Amino acid sequence: MVVPATRPASRRPAAAATAPPEPRLTVAPPPVAVPRARFVVLVLLVVVLGVLGILLLNTRINENAFRLHELRQEQAKLDQRQQQLDERIAEANSTAQLSAAARRLGLVRVGGDELGRVRLPSGEVVGEPVPVTEEDAQAGEEAQTDVDAPAGEGSQTEGSQADQEAVDAPPAQETAPPAPEQPAIGEEG
Repeated sequence: MVVPATRPASRRPAAAATAPPEPRLTVAPPPVAVPRARFVVLVLLVVVLGVLGILLLNTRINENAFRLHELRQEQAKLDQRQQQLDERIAEANSTAQLSAAARRLGLVRVGGDELGRVRLPSGEVVGEPVPVTEEDAQAGEEAQTDVDAPAGEGSQTEGSQADQEAVDAPPAQETAPPAPEQPAIGEEG
């Protein structure tokens, strides 16, 4: 028995068979010419400006580095100079240097009985000042040289003549605030 061949049933729905046919492809219009020259010039300009900006920034950084190096060297020199001056001030303020400067100015050491004091705000003299005789001055100098002999000339630090004169000069008078009036010892009132 031979069976006649039948066509298999279509799986497409019936509506799809009646759909309109798809449109055919058409040729697109020619592409629009984009001005590439402007774009290339713009990109090159941005690159050149960026490179020049980096070069300028690098140059400024190097200039500042050299300036910083010079300032650090100058600071080191100034620190060393300040240390030398501090040492000279400490040396000039030593007891031996002060007493030597006082002797050069003609001052002598006196005992406590001979002292007279002046009150700065009022100018009042307290105590009985007694002039020092030549013998008292020599005795005070001999006693002083035994206690604190001045340093030798080789111990002076380097410096200009003006610096040495500033050390030898008498100290500037400072104005002190007025002290309240107090009666002298033994006075009443």
